[in-house]
Amino acid sequence: MSAKIRIIFICGVAVALLPLTGFPDSWRNFFGIIAGIIVCVTTYLLHRAVSGKSKISKLLNTEAFTENSLKQG
Repeated sequence: MSAKIRIIFICGVAVALLPLTGFPDSWRNFFGIIAGIIVCVTTYLLHRAVSGKSKISKLLNTEAFTENSLKQG
């Protein structure tokens, strides 16, 4: 999961530094769109990974409920 977070961070830094690179506007727009798509896909995959773990843990939770009984005697 940390690799996905690293990808999001790198794309954020690239977008922040993009205006300082001196590329023409069309290139900056292209790289900005590509970085946005990468961030969207990565966050979607990260969300699926996190929500998938919670569903599995709910399925594996096998705690049984037993009602207290009165002891005679």
